[in-house]
Amino acid sequence: ISIDTVFFRDFFSVYKKMLAVLFILCTLLPTSLCKAAVPVDNVPTPAATLADLRLQFREEVLSLREEMIELMGPTALLTLSWAIRDLADDVKGYKALLEQQGQLLEQQGQQLEKLEQQLEQQGQQLERQGQKGELLEQQGEQLLAKSDMIREEVKEEMGAVRSRLNSTRDEVRLISQHKLTWQNNTAGGRYFSDFVVDGVYRMTHDESGMNPIAHTADGAGPNQVIMIHLGGIFKLHTVKLWKRTNTCCGARYLGLHVYAQDENRTTLIGVLSDVKLLYTLRVPQDVFASTVYVKTYKSQSVNLLEFQVFGSGPFARSEI
Repeated sequence: ISIDTVFFRDFFSVYKKMLAVLFILCTLLPTSLCKAAVPVDNVPTPAATLADLRLQFREEVLSLREEMIELMGPTALLTLSWAIRDLADDVKGYKALLEQQGQLLEQQGQQLEKLEQQLEQQGQQLERQGQKGELLEQQGEQLLAKSDMIREEVKEEMGAVRSRLNSTRDEVRLISQHKLTWQNNTAGGRYFSDFVVDGVYRMTHDESGMNPIAHTADGAGPNQVIMIHLGGIFKLHTVKLWKRTNTCCGARYLGLHVYAQDENRTTLIGVLSDVKLLYTLRVPQDVFASTVYVKTYKSQSVNLLEFQVFGSGPFARSEI
């Protein structure tokens, strides 16, 4: 069906309805008004048949078409047809665009749903991380509390150890045995200074065997020395000197000086004035030293079976 046919069909459909309304009005209004509104020739009579009406309408359509062509020009209908066709094409284009936009909106909706899911997952991850953080914080607090407890225990243990150490350090004991020794020279190349701290001091005459002595060289002049390095700073209490068991050479002990030394400070502990097997010298109060030695100012050697130092410590230099 062409656009022209559709247009005129709709037009005459309206026209027929208008005629029907006029027929109804003619039945209600006076005859003079009906004649003025509707031509007498066009009013259908009871004898009119449906075929006559169709023929009459076709003639009216043709007449009206001719009148419109005369009024609007021969190309008006064609122009109207093209305008309607362009309008239909535009409508189709808008419809396609709307479909594309609908698809795009649907895709964006799907992307938004994915983003919402990702955000939800991230929220759950953050929530789990928050729970882990709380757990770690609790564990950290527990560790801190435990470390504080351990610190207190360590302090107590250190206090106990320090107390035991102080008790041990304050105890007077032998502090010279097996320490490092030194002497100016050695008689016969065999009577070394180490023998005075070996812990062997028997009352038997076996100086070259099981009861050895330390002996500086004879004829080496004065200022002969036998020295013990204590290995730290100690508070001295007593010094014992054991004379060799040989009855000879007793005069060598007369005038023998005993000293305590720490850095540049030297303290005289005592001077031997007689001859006996064991000399016990009490050290004056608060004498701290790292070295103890015996010295003769006479031109003679020094002979000792054992050289013992008793005291307490060691102490830091800041404690003395």
